[in-house]
Amino acid sequence: MLKIIVPGLFASAFCLASFGSCGAAGGSPFAETEAVLSKYVESTGCGFHLEKGNFVELRKSPVEGVEAAFAAVYEADVGCCGGSGTVFPYIAVLARDCGTGEDLHVVPSLSGPVLREGMPRRVERLEALPSGNLLLHGLEYAEDDPACCPSKKVRIEMTVGEAKLPSGGDFPDRLFFWKPAGR
Repeated sequence: MLKIIVPGLFASAFCLASFGSCGAAGGSPFAETEAVLSKYVESTGCGFHLEKGNFVELRKSPVEGVEAAFAAVYEADVGCCGGSGTVFPYIAVLARDCGTGEDLHVVPSLSGPVLREGMPRRVERLEALPSGNLLLHGLEYAEDDPACCPSKKVRIEMTVGEAKLPSGGDFPDRLFFWKPAGR
């Protein structure tokens, strides 16, 4: 009996440490995502904000072999720098695979805060494409825009890039990051 309970406790602790919601499933996928992402962002920054229009169910995982259920673009002040111009949009991918398939957690290898190459200054709406890519509908600064208010509408398709790392031991040999498609 103890051989079953101890591994179960370790699995639950690992899931929670991965910013999951083990055993806390229920409610709408958006509310669940918002709760999980809020905890995730607290580990790297503050000023978390997520809008419903920036949350989508994925049609296909952006990376073969990596479980993914939802994507979101959230805003946060990474490092809690404060002041104007310190909140930026970041992509997060979430999955359900803590043993039961019901518990939601952030997939760190596909989630910010990491490189923000090609991200618009503000994202107004997120769209999941059949390819697994994401289409960001957002705003960039026009020439005369004040720092508070980008006004130039942009659409940017984001895809996952991959960098090979030296293999060794228990560390992954691939690093994933979001980048504009075609770059």
